[in-house]
Amino acid sequence: MRLDFARPMYERQGPYASVYLAGSSTEDRRRRWRSLREGMEEADQTTLDALEAAATDPAPGQAMFAAGGELMLAETLSEPPPQEQARWSPLPHVTPLLMLRGENVPHLRVIVDHGARR
Repeated sequence: MRLDFARPMYERQGPYASVYLAGSSTEDRRRRWRSLREGMEEADQTTLDALEAAATDPAPGQAMFAAGGELMLAETLSEPPPQEQARWSPLPHVTPLLMLRGENVPHLRVIVDHGARR
């Protein structure tokens, strides 16, 4: 599984808004987005505005990630996400996106740097 698409998000300081959105039309998508947006009171207005501008894709589903007023990634999904959700957290919540991509992971590589202690 290639995760290069997510690298820029993990190189940038958070917090992040992570949104998984469904909807069959642009109007339906906007209505669903407004409902999810209400649950992210902690998020800054510019980040929410960046997500709102991207929340009009008429595809069956969409995964969006934004931080600091900038849309970092918006990916069209071929099917609706199993659960619509919006999360404000220190790091982007990419696990549902990886599961929706359905790629097999043949191995996992972990790099640990013990010299970076504070």
